Amino acid sequence: MNVKFDCNICGMTCSKDESELGVEAASCEGCGSCGRFRWIVHALSVELFGRNLKLSEFPEVRAIRGLGLSDWSGYAISLSQKFHYTNSFFHVDPKFDISRITEADEGQYDFVIATEVLEHVAPPVEQSIANLFRILRPGGVVLLTTPSIPGDVNLEHFPSLKDYRLVELDSGWMLVNRAADGRIETFDGLTFHGGDGSTVEMRVFGRNRLIENLKAAGFETVEVTSEPIEELGIMISGHCSFPMVARKAGGVRDRRHWVGELAVYASNLRVMATEARREADELAAMVESGHNHVRRLDFELVERTKWAQRLDGELRAKGSLIRSAAWIWRWWRDRRKLPLKGTGA
Repeated sequence: MNVKFDCNICGMTCSKDESELGVEAASCEGCGSCGRFRWIVHALSVELFGRNLKLSEFPEVRAIRGLGLSDWSGYAISLSQKFHYTNSFFHVDPKFDISRITEADEGQYDFVIATEVLEHVAPPVEQSIANLFRILRPGGVVLLTTPSIPGDVNLEHFPSLKDYRLVELDSGWMLVNRAADGRIETFDGLTFHGGDGSTVEMRVFGRNRLIENLKAAGFETVEVTSEPIEELGIMISGHCSFPMVARKAGGVRDRRHWVGELAVYASNLRVMATEARREADELAAMVESGHNHVRRLDFELVERTKWAQRLDGELRAKGSLIRSAAWIWRWWRDRRKLPLKGTGA
């Protein structure tokens, strides 16, 4: 089945076969976004402004603070222009490690984007989930995706992980761990997402268990997106990273919606003002063009008047010449009619 959708990141209208619209498949011909990235923008729009807006339609509200954990630059750059938003990384500046936060980080953000992050953090993962809750302001939200399967158990690949290193051998990467009791463990056949090093997969979540972890951390509600959003080219099916929104309780959330409504209204007014200025500029250009046309007509009238005056002068001169020639001709004719002297005529 062919699916036509509008990308909410770059605005391009695309048409793809349903089989090409996996959550991770780059399916927008304009920006290369996948369904997961378009879901992030969609969910953030709904959470902040109560409606589905394209990224270009987001109002600029610097009072809203956001944090991205290794977000895709395709939407991260625009978010930094709309909000007080920082896209952080684990290894490069600006650095942020969700497993180790400070007291200064607590209660700082209205939204946090953690897409394909929690499967990589070192155990216990419950600590990182609790930190997500702690860094949010009251009413804040976490937009979350992570590989998960149906079930009530998180499948930890390295359950006794304590002090570990990743070592590159000729045969590939190996994880070497010293457990809490001093035992040395080695693991090969590692799974990496998008590269080596810290991208090693630590676990696969059981979906029900992940929801329990989020609620145990203090989140009031956890909403899982399990149905496709065809108009945005977001197809949810099979074993994939089911997107989730985890919300922290608090009255600030309602006020943020109110601020968002005003911001959208102000943004619409700015668009209307820009359109009015454009129309005014076009009208002014038309008036100036009319003035130029009148000036050209005035100039042409003066020039034609001069030409008419010159022509009249030339005609008067030629008329005088013609009258003179007629007088000479009549004189010559009359002279021919006079009798010659001495003929007696």
